[in-house]
Amino acid sequence: RENVARLLTAAALCALPSVSKGILAGLQALHLHIGGMRARSVAAAVRQAHAPRRAWDLGTLHLWSTGSSSSDIADLSALSGCPALKWLKLEHCDALTDVSTLAGCATLHT
Repeated sequence: RENVARLLTAAALCALPSVSKGILAGLQALHLHIGGMRARSVAAAVRQAHAPRRAWDLGTLHLWSTGSSSSDIADLSALSGCPALKWLKLEHCDALTDVSTLAGCATLHT
């Protein structure tokens, strides 16, 4: 019985990489939302959310500015292409004056 159990365990372990690849491919096809992302720029957040071979779309985003002119968040137009965006928290984004580009985000909670 021990030999049979060892053989079954070995067979299961050999199949594990193939099963894992199949599960990963299935998860990537689901386009799950990110539970929460923090970023200091819109471009970085969009780039990270839509990186190749990622299973996630940008659903929740917390943007914050450090106040330096190089990292001020003044334009949200890159987020207009994020149909999954539901929650957006803006913190210290004093340079931001126009949020009209978010009108295309149908699922964004107001």
